[in-house]
Amino acid sequence: MTRPLTLIAACASLGLAGCASSGSGDPFAGEATESIEVEVVNLNFNDATLYALRMGQRIRMGVVTGARTETFTVRWATSFPLRIEIRLLGGERCVTDEIPVDPGDRIYLEIPQNLSRSGACIRR
Repeated sequence: MTRPLTLIAACASLGLAGCASSGSGDPFAGEATESIEVEVVNLNFNDATLYALRMGQRIRMGVVTGARTETFTVRWATSFPLRIEIRLLGGERCVTDEIPVDPGDRIYLEIPQNLSRSGACIRR
């Protein structure tokens, strides 16, 4: 089942998709997914270090090289809101708006070429 959610936030376009079920034949036996996937498309030329922010925690996801795409898996056992902190190598940084996230969701994040001109970014 897919739950689309589109949100333009902090220069980011995010989309969520629901969990896949297991192929065991039992419709009530879902696969225990305790993580989320975050696909990041970096349209900026600087490398970006990304952090998942949830309930006071700051979890380093990794680095996306400039003009590249990476997918990160983040341990996510329960339903919590998510923000993503973006730190560009050149010193710019911002935090996305908060979105609800459940285990098994897939998130799409696009970092624009000009992060400083993005009005949807919370500067920190």
